[in-house]
Amino acid sequence: MQDRVTTAREAALFFRDGMVVATSGTGVSGFPREVFRALAERIQNGDPLRIDLLSSGPLGPEIEDALAEVGGIRRRIGSVGSKLLRQAINRGEVGFIEGKTGKVCQYARRGYYGKIDVAVIEAAGINEEGQVIPGTCVYDAPDWVQLASAVILEINLRRPPGMEGMHDIYYPKPGRCIPLNDPLERIGSPYIPVDSAKVKYIVFSDREDRDIPSSPPGENALRIAKNMEAFLTQERGRQGELPPLEVGFGDALNAFLSLLARSDFSSLIFYLGVASDPLLDLIDAGKVKGICCSALRFSGSALHRFCSRLEHYRPYFIFRPAYRRGGGVL
Repeated sequence: MQDRVTTAREAALFFRDGMVVATSGTGVSGFPREVFRALAERIQNGDPLRIDLLSSGPLGPEIEDALAEVGGIRRRIGSVGSKLLRQAINRGEVGFIEGKTGKVCQYARRGYYGKIDVAVIEAAGINEEGQVIPGTCVYDAPDWVQLASAVILEINLRRPPGMEGMHDIYYPKPGRCIPLNDPLERIGSPYIPVDSAKVKYIVFSDREDRDIPSSPPGENALRIAKNMEAFLTQERGRQGELPPLEVGFGDALNAFLSLLARSDFSSLIFYLGVASDPLLDLIDAGKVKGICCSALRFSGSALHRFCSRLEHYRPYFIFRPAYRRGGGVL
């Protein structure tokens, strides 16, 4: 597929007014920057078009606000993560269909959002068989690659090649339960399969992720964290062993994870949407058996730490798609 390698500016010329465009990522990382940046520049330079932007999770302002500012979004499907897009929706300038992670892909497969014209996906690379090597975020990328009529791949050169093999890509069968019996079990492939005929362009990106400002937890967050630790201690005494923990992110939850790193808990299993900074401390403290997540939500320093010590952290992580939070997992 070397003949598909091109610039973001050329790839942006592929878009047409009214297209349904699917992408994936978190509010901080994992989403393709260069292609959407070039699309916003194309619109700003006098080539007006509006797309339906489909992604179950919130995306960063590098996509949402950049396109909203130039009037490039007709309809946002999924959830919203950026200020300017949220304001445009509230003013009635952009349509909005809310969809939760784990549900949006199901609805897309049933045709609720119409035909998906193109999927724009960030990746760490492409293997010799032409399969996509995911990076720090999976979420709904496998579904969009399968459902879209065309695919644009953005290879992020900041994603370490050593991430190959850390993913578990499984496509649920309609109406069937997902045969996942343990968060650390593998039931799929490390790669996202893609029909090479669909791949229209391959673009390279070399931009750092936007850093997440961090601050010490306040008194209330610490009190909440201590109550959560006390609850888990009580449950361990009652059950003998803790089940996998699903933890979100934020000051209180980060404080809770930091307390666990200094506790006597061990062999903890986490079943998460996104993994945050304190999990690296927990691994280094010998408290973690494994982490199943869909994406990383690290600060700049934590991401550098993860990438520079990848061989150390690699055995603890399994990245899975958005079905992880769907009703098919029992």
